[in-house]
Amino acid sequence: MLSAVLVEPAEGFTAAETAARINASVTGVRAWTEDQFYWDTIKWYFKNTGIPISFGTTILLGFIVGIENASVPLLLNGVSRSRAGRAAGTMLDLVGLAGRGKDYPRQLSGGQQQRVAIARAMVHDPRLIICDEPTSALDKTTGHQVMELLQAIARKPDRSVIVVTHDPRVHEFADRTAEMEDGRVLSNQAVA
Repeated sequence: MLSAVLVEPAEGFTAAETAARINASVTGVRAWTEDQFYWDTIKWYFKNTGIPISFGTTILLGFIVGIENASVPLLLNGVSRSRAGRAAGTMLDLVGLAGRGKDYPRQLSGGQQQRVAIARAMVHDPRLIICDEPTSALDKTTGHQVMELLQAIARKPDRSVIVVTHDPRVHEFADRTAEMEDGRVLSNQAVA
């Protein structure tokens, strides 16, 4: 199932800050800085649930190349570096970054960095993927390709993808949509 949540940020907060407030209430992780929140949340999820998160604000480790960034969930779970690298390479190919795995984040565009983060979220074939604004830095064509990939994952048995976005183009890929405003759910419905 692919669920899309259209979010209007709470008054005075950006979408990332609103997502951080929602995630903090779910995880029990309290944020003092945005970077600390993201890394604390990522570590908490991997440690306690194995659920990957792809944030709208791309967070890649700047001192390692794309394929290594995409390998992080596997390496955290004890997978060998060679096996993790092969799996990450496959995921980078799926998101349209074949041949870019040896580039550092600073050598990639914002959209390419975002696709590395999506590859990282998918690399260990999780049952649930949570994406915050996965199409925000992508052009229309690439955004469509990424959403098709997330939809294909969501259609596998025992798999779900939750997308939090302001992008109404995501609706066409969703099985279910919810609309939020100021922290309240305004609607929640299956898509025909």
